[in-house]
Amino acid sequence: KASFTADDTTICVGGTVKFKSTSTNSPTSSAWTFQAGSPTLAIDSQVTIQYNNPGKYIVRLIVSNLGGIDTIQKNAYITVHPNPPLPSVKETGTNHLSSNAKYGNQWIYNGTPITGAKDTFYDATQSGGYKVETTDSNGCKSISGTYTFKFFNIGLSTLTDDLNLMVFPNPSKGVFNFTFNQNLNKTCQIVVYDLNGKLLSQMQVQVSKNATSSIDLSHKAAGVYLLEIKDGLKVLGHSKLVVER
Repeated sequence: KASFTADDTTICVGGTVKFKSTSTNSPTSSAWTFQAGSPTLAIDSQVTIQYNNPGKYIVRLIVSNLGGIDTIQKNAYITVHPNPPLPSVKETGTNHLSSNAKYGNQWIYNGTPITGAKDTFYDATQSGGYKVETTDSNGCKSISGTYTFKFFNIGLSTLTDDLNLMVFPNPSKGVFNFTFNQNLNKTCQIVVYDLNGKLLSQMQVQVSKNATSSIDLSHKAAGVYLLEIKDGLKVLGHSKLVVER
């Protein structure tokens, strides 16, 4: 008599199920059919099948021996739930990372889950690779790609032993003022990039004690931008500029 078991009957897309024939009377052959399974056909008494599409699926087993053939079919036996939409991570404020997933977030730092970090946002405290994994009510998961984050102290930033820079206000509606508190007696470049490395603005400034200049990013979208102080090709230091609306 044909019969079989499965180690699980409710899984998520991409999951696998182990099937085992429990047929009696010592069958000499087995023929499986797995609707929407990968593979869809098998002949071993024990098989592992992967399901890559959501739905409810039929499993059929035919066994035979010298005494005859028997068939068992279980309709809608395997339930495959869809995985939640793939989440993404972006930087939305001062060292502030956000997930676009509305629920079930788990933040991951350099491959290790961060204890207690289950909100839609995470305030990063160190540079590295951040991901977010989201889990839905069926226990199905999706994980984002890695967001490479660089932590900067905002406001007063020591750029070199000889140069201090005060950026204010930061965050800002778009206009940032900066003052050098040390004197290098040279002309340097202020360069601003977006987080993709696209050059947005550059200007020449004389670095001298208490000199104040400003840069206007009010025409740019809200978000985080990177500021570099350069002396020719040499980068003296950097900070982040946070535009808020």
